Amino acid sequence: MTEVDIHCIPQFGADAAAVAVELETYLQRADDVVPVLIEVEQPRLGLAEVLAILEVTSTGVDLTEKLIYFISSRRGRGKVKDIEIEIDGQRVSVGSLTPDQRTRLAAAIAQGT
Repeated sequence: MTEVDIHCIPQFGADAAAVAVELETYLQRADDVVPVLIEVEQPRLGLAEVLAILEVTSTGVDLTEKLIYFISSRRGRGKVKDIEIEIDGQRVSVGSLTPDQRTRLAAAIAQGT
């Protein structure tokens, strides 16, 4: 199985623990995603941050599209500012992934299956 690190950055003033529960519930309902471990940590910038560590068992799941939907459905409610995916030690906003980064993410997931 492949481990994918996802960093969810809540809006200022949002309850990071509540966002963690919401993200965990959302991802556990996703097809082909093994239950996730969610923990709250402090990021570089000093705001609360949610770190989701997923074990992905199938390339059938389009993780980036699911995460973009999660952001867009919660941004207007003042909960989530952004989600970043860590690829090769570098964090990239899920909405700004280049085609090459999407290919590397898909390859990493495929290696784990």
